[in-house]
Amino acid sequence: MEPVLFISHKKFLDQTLPEGGVRLCTNDYVELLQTQYAVNFLGVEYNRSILFRLKFRLGLDAYEEYVPENYETELKDAIVTRGIRKVFINLSNAMSFGKFIKDNFSAYDVKVILCSHGNESGDFLHQAARFSERLPGYKRMFSSYRLGKMLKFESIYRQHYIDLVLTVSEVEEHIEKWVGAKQVFMVPRVFKQKFIDWQPVRGRIGFVGDISHPPNYYGVSKLCEALQKNGVPEQLDFRIIGVEDEHSRRLKEQFSFVSIMGYMDNAVFEKEAATWNYYMNLAFYYSKGVSTKLAKGIDWGLPIISTTAGNRGYIFRGGNVLTADAPEDIAAILEQRLSDSTLVQLDRQEIINIVKSTITYQDIMKTLLPVIEKL
Repeated sequence: MEPVLFISHKKFLDQTLPEGGVRLCTNDYVELLQTQYAVNFLGVEYNRSILFRLKFRLGLDAYEEYVPENYETELKDAIVTRGIRKVFINLSNAMSFGKFIKDNFSAYDVKVILCSHGNESGDFLHQAARFSERLPGYKRMFSSYRLGKMLKFESIYRQHYIDLVLTVSEVEEHIEKWVGAKQVFMVPRVFKQKFIDWQPVRGRIGFVGDISHPPNYYGVSKLCEALQKNGVPEQLDFRIIGVEDEHSRRLKEQFSFVSIMGYMDNAVFEKEAATWNYYMNLAFYYSKGVSTKLAKGIDWGLPIISTTAGNRGYIFRGGNVLTADAPEDIAAILEQRLSDSTLVQLDRQEIINIVKSTITYQDIMKTLLPVIEKL
């Protein structure tokens, strides 16, 4: 197998750390590449300079999280000594490695492929506009400057230092083209059959996610408001899995049908999720990347209610995910479904069919490989 280099922050390569969306996406990219290449890893760490820390605190930074010069020896060994000609960079915030490689190893015609987890400037746009009240005043003041700086850097890097962008959704694919990427390829999610012993408890639904994360709080709170307004289904118990904080406590105080279950490790979470009638994927606007937690619910074979935005980056073959885009519509679906277990069973069968018909990493690589080889 041809050797390639995969550059990533060390923590996203450490399988002993708690699971999260970034590590799941990282693992997807690595498993995909390992179907064709011998993947060599370069674990890197964040920029710790005083200047960067000051700029970060003030909200003046843009793609300065890493100092590629600190890894010149390792890069020289990989490119010059070992003859590696393809370098994959994990996450857009590490794309400064692309410029360093192109500037310092131009004689070796190294191809740089960015493994994006989502558009950073688009995500910051939501912070600066939709959730500006969460930013300190001084960061709000600098937010327009930072957004413009991020967009400019994204365009320059894609035009000059990145040969191909791998992205996680069809939405991001179009954004990358607009920003100026030379080549773009969408890598869809791959499902892994891990069906659990499903024993639903009447009226119980669930959501997993950090409620302090704006998209999660927005999604859960909007559904709760719709349920409260339209009439709460009998015996509804909306269970939220994630670290308890002021935002989740606020939900519990506002809505009597909400239960905050706290953080759970995978084993405990699996037992908890097995009691849910529906695994809720509540994305009511387009945020960065892809909803990795949707894949977990599908892998487990649980009935799911999602949204069009929540389904981005997924290809459903063999079945359909129950999808609605307004909180009021989801509330109406829950009122109907939770009173009829037969419908819930049918929705679960759709998910099982999707998993059994999944696209594979080998399928994706068959299409991706010619794109890489033509760079």
